[in-house]
Amino acid sequence: MNATERALRDALHGIVAQPHLPESLAERVAVSYGRRRRRRGAMTVAAVAAGVIAAVALPGLGGTPRPQPPATASPSFSRPPAPAGPRVAATGTVVAAPGEQMRFCDISGEAVTHEPGPWPSPLATPRAPTCAFSGVAVNGVDLNVLGGRREIGGVVFGRAWLKGVLRDGTLTVVEQEAPRAAPAPAPTMGLGESPCAPPPGGWAADSPQPEPAGDGTTLYDQPSLGPLDRFADANPGEIVYVRYVIPVRNHSVVMTAVRNVAKVEAALRPVYGPRICIVQSRYAKDDVRQARRALTELGDTPDGRAAGVWDAGETQTPEGQPRVDAKAAFMIPALERLLTQYPPGLVHVDVWLRPAD
Repeated sequence: MNATERALRDALHGIVAQPHLPESLAERVAVSYGRRRRRRGAMTVAAVAAGVIAAVALPGLGGTPRPQPPATASPSFSRPPAPAGPRVAATGTVVAAPGEQMRFCDISGEAVTHEPGPWPSPLATPRAPTCAFSGVAVNGVDLNVLGGRREIGGVVFGRAWLKGVLRDGTLTVVEQEAPRAAPAPAPTMGLGESPCAPPPGGWAADSPQPEPAGDGTTLYDQPSLGPLDRFADANPGEIVYVRYVIPVRNHSVVMTAVRNVAKVEAALRPVYGPRICIVQSRYAKDDVRQARRALTELGDTPDGRAAGVWDAGETQTPEGQPRVDAKAAFMIPALERLLTQYPPGLVHVDVWLRPAD
């Protein structure tokens, strides 16, 4: 840093108190200012400092977010009476926009978007989150005690754990608390996992390609899926799914769930040797496809859209079994019926608003 850049750094620290302007940020801004000054002409230290102060005040733009602290319950706040019925609960984001129905949805508490500002200003205009296309309408929320409460353009939003009665797509709150940790998602098989034990001598290593990548990195050849694809074409329904796993760095393994292990072993083990993991699938390929299609189609119906049924897709459990996953804001009868139409364990729906009684 030169003398001008050090002066700017010291000026920034003189205006904004330390823990809101870390030393590393002050130095980066000062050096950036020095480079820009040499390219585009002089800018005053005060102008740059003012820009940094504004940036620090906006979450996601280089500074520590400073949301409004939770307040005590409003003395005059009272909730409307809740209708009779089973209760559900979840942690999520409450969004209250002027003149609109308050909403409650499962989005991040920092779901603030930014519109780029005009050059040469590095700042961006923050926009409050919206629950217009997800979640439920909600009544009976004390906005003063939301976790991380903020207000942008008149829109008040923040996080909370809410418990209430859900009727006709509207949650009437009976209890409100600080946000709670979300339930753990259903486990899936990661890229570095394999349900098969390593063969004697360990997994075979990938072969390095003769030519490195453009950045000098060595590339490795994974086992070809050609032989497996040809077997699948000749034996419809036998291969339920196939994917790569990498249990050891640069040691790729073909992972497949099949209906007849002995048949697949006889055909493909001589081709792949120790570079294939074969497991017995509990589910037929047609069941997997039909379950995914049914969830996707349900999400396109009015009831499915209202319930937030979406993101239907295929995955695998840590044991290598196929599974069809989807998400929903709350349970509806059509979704309950769908879950009973397929073998247990094949379909998993991550429901956000869960029973709380």
